[in-house]
Amino acid sequence: MLYTIIQYLIRAVLFLFYKKLFVNNKDLLNQNGPLLITTNHPNAFIDAIIIGVLFKKPIHFITRGDVFKKAWIAKVLATLNMIPIYRIRDGKENLHLNEYAFEKSKMVLANGGIVMIFIEGICKHTHDLQPLKKGAARIAFSCWNVGIDLKVLPASIRYSTLWKTPMNIQVNIGTLLGKTDLTNSTEEAKNYVHFNKIIFSALNNLLQQQNVNFNTTSSTLSFLKYIAFPFLFFLEKGIANKTKNNVFYHSFLFAAFFVLYPIYLITVLFAAYLIGFTFLSSISIVAAIVLLHIISIKQ
Repeated sequence: MLYTIIQYLIRAVLFLFYKKLFVNNKDLLNQNGPLLITTNHPNAFIDAIIIGVLFKKPIHFITRGDVFKKAWIAKVLATLNMIPIYRIRDGKENLHLNEYAFEKSKMVLANGGIVMIFIEGICKHTHDLQPLKKGAARIAFSCWNVGIDLKVLPASIRYSTLWKTPMNIQVNIGTLLGKTDLTNSTEEAKNYVHFNKIIFSALNNLLQQQNVNFNTTSSTLSFLKYIAFPFLFFLEKGIANKTKNNVFYHSFLFAAFFVLYPIYLITVLFAAYLIGFTFLSSISIVAAIVLLHIISIKQ
């Protein structure tokens, strides 16, 4: 329930954050599970937000385990379909907890769900694909070994800029791949290598497909962008100073914008009232803005 609410709220605000968005193979956004989405990871949390908003079905996200340290945060993240996974840098004592991540992912997929994994295993501010980790292959073969008819879907994310807003975003959805596409041996280790080789090639090809014909936002929704721009402009300056040379720039900026934007709308209402609008007229202005946001959810 919380996932659905947050998804709709993010969808209503996210389009203010970019100039244009291009998505190919849109029919695959309605894909049912069991589905494992393998994605590159150039822009931290914002990558997961975009994929989570675009796909119609709920997604479970493999997420860095260090953010689950506090019990209450772990509960909230679990409600938002996030599954913790730990890296060596998070401490060798935590690596045994990864068994839960693989078993949980397999359970979600066995029940016809969707799991997304950043297959590089690291976030770097670059569109150059990094060496792939074995986590996705392990999840896939653990499913195939018990008869789960899992499909693997490569998807790439590319931004026109990693340091400014608004930006253009391009999401390229690849071709569905099955067990026969990603298996070439009876040995597990060799299959993992082959799996990563095929996925690396698929993602690399998707990243090279740059489409300049971005979908344009309707003039009605562009009006909302003009309203939000002054607030986003000043917020951007503050976040930029706090996250200089940091991959979390867009993530922190969007989180702050998402939380503070309603307060900004209330301020717009109050300002309209002060310059002479009646209280009813001021409420009508904000109500119209909210209505346009609801329309944006349907786009």
